[in-house]
Amino acid sequence: QLLKSKEQKHYQLGKQLKRYWKLLQKDERKLDYTRRLWRPGFKAHLTETDIVDRLLKGSPALRVGYQLYQDFLYAVKER
Repeated sequence: QLLKSKEQKHYQLGKQLKRYWKLLQKDERKLDYTRRLWRPGFKAHLTETDIVDRLLKGSPALRVGYQLYQDFLYAVKER
């Protein structure tokens, strides 16, 4: 039972990443944090920042890579 639950969470995360991967490539300063829309992949009304937070919560390695990418975007933009 526990294994199925863990597999189900990985499956859900995979589907969510497939649908919302573009938000992870977006500059975090440009993410919309005010407008809540229905997100079928999460079955909830969420902002873009909420989605990114939930995706990153599912994978610690992804969180590290995301932060590195955001730091790189900031460094390039600010020179």
